[in-house]
Amino acid sequence: MCRLSFLLLFTVTLFVRGSSSAQNAQEDRQVLGKALAAYKGGDLEAAVSQLRSIHRRNPKDPSIRLYLGLILYEQNNADREARNLMESVADHYAGNKELQFKLLDSYLAGGDKPAALARLERLRSALDGDNRFAFQVIYLLVRYGLSAPALEQMSRVSARVSESLQKLPESERTSPTGKSLVLEAGEIYFIQGLLAAGAGRKAEAIELLQRADRHDFPPRDSYQMVMLADSLARLRELKLASQAYEEYLKHHPVDDAAQMRMGDNYYALGWFERARKCYERILQRNPGFPTVQYALGKVLLDLKQTDESERYIRDSLSSDPKCVPCLAKLAHIEYLRGHNEECMRLLGQTAALDPEFTEAHLVYGLLYNRLGEYRLAIDSLEKVIKNDPEYATAHFQIALAYQRTGNAEKAKEHREIYSRLIAPKKR
Repeated sequence: MCRLSFLLLFTVTLFVRGSSSAQNAQEDRQVLGKALAAYKGGDLEAAVSQLRSIHRRNPKDPSIRLYLGLILYEQNNADREARNLMESVADHYAGNKELQFKLLDSYLAGGDKPAALARLERLRSALDGDNRFAFQVIYLLVRYGLSAPALEQMSRVSARVSESLQKLPESERTSPTGKSLVLEAGEIYFIQGLLAAGAGRKAEAIELLQRADRHDFPPRDSYQMVMLADSLARLRELKLASQAYEEYLKHHPVDDAAQMRMGDNYYALGWFERARKCYERILQRNPGFPTVQYALGKVLLDLKQTDESERYIRDSLSSDPKCVPCLAKLAHIEYLRGHNEECMRLLGQTAALDPEFTEAHLVYGLLYNRLGEYRLAIDSLEKVIKNDPEYATAHFQIALAYQRTGNAEKAKEHREIYSRLIAPKKR
């Protein structure tokens, strides 16, 4: 935001030179000043309004089209008007890397992959001449799942960095230039690790991420630590993911999005008290943070604090009456209270909104087991296990259902799976 504020201020002096009269120049200077003040104050709507008024009087001025497009992009990176404005001046400001990056992001956010790839090709010389810019674009491609062009850019950066390292005398490895090159080599391993993780190649991903760490990448206070944690979580290396989240949050304790993901990771590990503290910290700072009330209610239920759990989940449901996870959790609460009819009613509401929701099928399985409807319990619990083969509770409950229908072999199979799944949590 600060950089764009500076550019807007610079535009004031450039733009008024081209105004049609001294009076117009003065008026436009005042309006641009108001736009800058609004932007710096975080009021993007007011900044856009002021810039639109100048744009209407000077529709072909490239600087106004540029900054109106950039601010509209900040409001919504998939906004078509923002994209059209940035596109109209992209060649005029070919050296403005902020513009080129945001236009590329706008194409991808809007689902226009061909336009994004065409823009990427036009940026080839800029990417080849600036490794930092190339890394930023590669992260963007990784975020949108474009592995092939990301790998192509990676190979070009890797070749340049390898060549520079080979030419670097050993005595200069600890110099600022040497350290920078070593860090870039680590970043290459890091991004390759992210790509391998995204493709599900766990062993390769772990090896590459370890190589990156040996090159001191990522820096512990960088956002790449969150990216590392997210990748480790996807690879089901939940304890390592927790360590990465914790390290990042030492430096950025008020990053609620990272705090939320750490809480979810703790929850997946069964570390419910830690998860609870994460969610409570977010709720205290930012009560409107998406899904935090539901998350806190969910973990309180696992901590056997049913009444408190219900309060937070109902608060979440009041914000979103079609919250399927909320309805399923309320059904689970009614099951725990022994209110079978209310439980079934809530499950019916859940199924009407999402007939395949895993948690609802789990509660159906619990309820059908209680009611002696073991065949129905098995049908519901098989759906849970199909969607989540490591759901320990589902294996325990389906083992009960199979035992009670006389299928001792299947009951034994699922009991063994359940024992294996809970074993790590006992250690």
